[in-house]
Amino acid sequence: MKKHRTILLVLAAVVGLSVSVYAAKRLWSASMSADFELHDVIGSNAIGSAVIITKPDGSAWEFRVKIVGLSGVPTGVSLHGWATAQQEAPIILGLCGTPGPSALASCASGYDASTKTLEITGDITSPLLMQWGLRGREFQQNLSAGLVYVSAHTALNPLGECRGQFQQIFP
Repeated sequence: MKKHRTILLVLAAVVGLSVSVYAAKRLWSASMSADFELHDVIGSNAIGSAVIITKPDGSAWEFRVKIVGLSGVPTGVSLHGWATAQQEAPIILGLCGTPGPSALASCASGYDASTKTLEITGDITSPLLMQWGLRGREFQQNLSAGLVYVSAHTALNPLGECRGQFQQIFP
């Protein structure tokens, strides 16, 4: 129960804005945990949250990710799909680090080694999606269907250290 309360507090910190600001937008959130990975995770109890929000003009999606307790500097944070929470799927889009192209070149600039915390924000644009062979409509439909998850990867856990399945929460 305490872990879920912590995840909710992290999510509130990541979102950081009142619900009314996003009333006209679409918003998806993911509670992240090392426990949600479908393979063994070494040396980590990482937890966090991620949100994806449509831009007001519909031209892109903003993402925010915050994870605490990682085993080291993340080598990549990526979106995977199309899969349920009980399935693994290939990377469909890089948010930071490898594999690229990613929305952010490196994850290291968002990582604080003293607190073992990663905090990144950026944009998922149509040109970035196209580099991964995706169309915006396809991405958003699968995101809305709950078939996209986010995973943080580290040197110790290259298959993924902390995972969360996106769920649409607005509208």
